[in-house]
Amino acid sequence: IVQNCLDEIIAELTNGNRLEFRDFGIFEVRKTTLRIAQNTKTLESVEVPAKQVVRFKAGRLMKQGMNTSKHVGALLT
Repeated sequence: IVQNCLDEIIAELTNGNRLEFRDFGIFEVRKTTLRIAQNTKTLESVEVPAKQVVRFKAGRLMKQGMNTSKHVGALLT
């Protein structure tokens, strides 16, 4: 069941859709631009192509759970 849910999330993100799970967080696709980076070993400039990345923004309950000593389950009650 969990794998099916994850597969559906991947399919929706692949289609460019934004997914919001109330109080948990938001998954969305962002496009990065072409940029020039530097190889730290050779100090050579390297072109990093533009691409799409998945961004996750934590929701209210997740933020509260991460910033308190209480168990997350206690926040849901």
